[in-house]
Amino acid sequence: MLHLPAKRFLQILVTLLFFLGSTGLAYAFPSASTNYKIDSELGVFGGEKNSTNYRLTDTGGGFAVGFSNSTNYLSCTGFQCQLSQVPSITLSLSTNTINLGTLTTGAVNTDSHTVSVTTNIGGYTTRVYSDGTLRRSGGADIDAVGDGAVSAGAEEYGIATSQSGQDITQDTSCGSAAYNASGLTTSQQSVASKAGPTYTAESTTICYAASRSGLTAAGNYQQIVYFVTTGSF
Repeated sequence: MLHLPAKRFLQILVTLLFFLGSTGLAYAFPSASTNYKIDSELGVFGGEKNSTNYRLTDTGGGFAVGFSNSTNYLSCTGFQCQLSQVPSITLSLSTNTINLGTLTTGAVNTDSHTVSVTTNIGGYTTRVYSDGTLRRSGGADIDAVGDGAVSAGAEEYGIATSQSGQDITQDTSCGSAAYNASGLTTSQQSVASKAGPTYTAESTTICYAASRSGLTAAGNYQQIVYFVTTGSF
């Protein structure tokens, strides 16, 4: 289940042309943010107008305005282009079902999927939480890992991320020892993040690992895992 807060903006851009005889009007309108500053945009006209009942920003006669991009950059030129870019973020999972198979006392079972995020302006953080323990009907559950790794012969369950610097521990060799893992809780923990935009999808591998002891009750165990991605716009 995904919770993706989204904002949509409808912006109507109105361009008005005024001519008086043969005299041309030229205005400069500065624009800036934390990461850039444009001292002025010079064209036929441009600027901000307002009264009690309306507020209008306009520009005209700009050169090479609009969006352009490649694998490594995204360019938005022209005052209205800078003004009208709407933040967006997408999240996708390679699969929404994890199957850890039949647990034994002699091995650690694993499965994985990828979480992919795309943003067009700022960065993002993806967090994970669960609806409770990995459990079966009747009350039995498998203990969340508490020592940083899932070990064969012990009753343990947890997840890991391929990214470093997250609340959930990193494991770049999913399916192989030492089965690094953190316990899932009902509180959100980060599994992936990036400070800047991801114009092409950035994928993070989430690895699940579980093992059982001789005292673990037989049965089918289930858990719901939630991923929440928020943008830093």
